[in-house]
Amino acid sequence: MSNLSEAERIAYNVSGEVPPPVEVRLVCTTRTQSSVGLRRVRDVMALIASRRMSEWPDDSWWQSQLPAWFIRSFEGHSIEDILQDSNLWDFGSWIDAMQETGWEWWSSSHCAFVWTISICVHSDPCSIGPLEYLCRAAGADAVLIK
Repeated sequence: MSNLSEAERIAYNVSGEVPPPVEVRLVCTTRTQSSVGLRRVRDVMALIASRRMSEWPDDSWWQSQLPAWFIRSFEGHSIEDILQDSNLWDFGSWIDAMQETGWEWWSSSHCAFVWTISICVHSDPCSIGPLEYLCRAAGADAVLIK
């Protein structure tokens, strides 16, 4: 394992560093600059990582700290919409799922219209859905999990 914390890996592992021993990659495609979407994902994940090592805040704290573009992505969907579409999440459920994911961020990279996130998986099953949702909310048109 690396001596870097998850928060440090979010900030500094930006050349697609391979995680040990079990890696899962999310390959995100977009019609806009990939650096913008990846920066948005990294900003949210840096905040998440900073709170995983301390007391987990309540939903109202997260609503005041997460970027407005991300908070808006949860708006306008009924429970029925969310139950029918696996790509939608409820804000409270998303926050709860991010507390104990079973994985840690390892690295990221981007070029033109693609960004890639590598995570190190610690448990089976693990919860990749919240990260996939974050990628879509940040601007990914498609997310391929490898």
